[in-house]
Amino acid sequence: MSDGFELGPMTEDEDRMAVEAQIRTLCILHDALIKKRWLLAEPGRDYGTQAEKVPLIPPQLVEDLIQILQQVQLLKYNRTQNEAGVDTMYPVSSSVIGLCLEFWQKHENLSSNSRPGALIMAAACLLGYHDYDKIWMEESQGRSVPRATRISEAFEVWMRHKGDYIDGSYTCCGEALVHSVCEDSYMRFSLHSTLTEEQKELAEASIRATLRILNDAWDKELFIDYKRSIHLRRVNLICPQITDTLLADLRKTLQNVTFKCDSKPRNEALFAYPAAQNLIYLCPFFWMQNNRLGHGSRIGTLILCASQMLGYRHVLYCTSNSEEPTAYQEQGLLTADDICAAFESWMNHREPYREGSYSCCGENSEISVCRESIMALELRQYLEIPE
Repeated sequence: MSDGFELGPMTEDEDRMAVEAQIRTLCILHDALIKKRWLLAEPGRDYGTQAEKVPLIPPQLVEDLIQILQQVQLLKYNRTQNEAGVDTMYPVSSSVIGLCLEFWQKHENLSSNSRPGALIMAAACLLGYHDYDKIWMEESQGRSVPRATRISEAFEVWMRHKGDYIDGSYTCCGEALVHSVCEDSYMRFSLHSTLTEEQKELAEASIRATLRILNDAWDKELFIDYKRSIHLRRVNLICPQITDTLLADLRKTLQNVTFKCDSKPRNEALFAYPAAQNLIYLCPFFWMQNNRLGHGSRIGTLILCASQMLGYRHVLYCTSNSEEPTAYQEQGLLTADDICAAFESWMNHREPYREGSYSCCGENSEISVCRESIMALELRQYLEIPE
């Protein structure tokens, strides 16, 4: 027992709130185990400099926290004299956590300065993760041992939801469970977003190749004038209508884009996806794609992402590379998929690159579009249409 404190009974409301906090905390910890693929540190993996920035929580630590909180007794810890620096809870013994008055003033749901965070910190203290620098430095002996506050911070800051809970789910990730952690939290992207040097080089080569394709399409005038495109919506043009304005916007977007890695995307079928502030996340399948323009290429994937950043809708499996207009094209609407297909299929060479050139058009540059492509033939017919 610490001087200045004594254990005592809770009021009915305090007891109810303490039990609710304990249950919510256990729900959060169990949810972290369910989502360990995205949020928990893999044992034996080297996280490099990220280990210094992010509180890494391995699955075994979460299991140990659950075991402590399932067995522990929560009691009121009455302060009998003023003492500066006293926390909102105090791990009394291996089976008791004392809750001070300030505990009930904390947020009930997981967030900074929350009851679940306080209980996680108390459980971590009972596991031997001290919260005082002197003790921590003596017992860690230079090892990377997280302090109790850092363990609590991992949940309160790094794993918590960034969105609001509205109409039965969180706006950030769609999770329906209130007392949960977020698959799209800062923790996920901190653990799985660092590009290796090899990946950086490949990403840079891919963006250079994509810009070369866009510039080549501009040089070969494989686009239509924006003003005339309004008139052409009434014309039965088979190929997607890539305007000069759209082509310029694609080039500008990709010139300013930056990359991060998402080594464990929630949708495993993704190649890449755009995020805010000119950021594109590259997924494991992206590295398996071909860097030469064609169906399912890295060039096409980056054009797809840039199109989405410009506001064009991505409709999975709803567009076609065949010589039939899509439903969206029939409505005069262009999707990100249509824009991607315009380059991967409609502008692409119909013959392979052999002995330094394409036999379909005589082009010597391997990374290029075709002046004799289906798109080019369609546009020649378009030029003959009177305004």
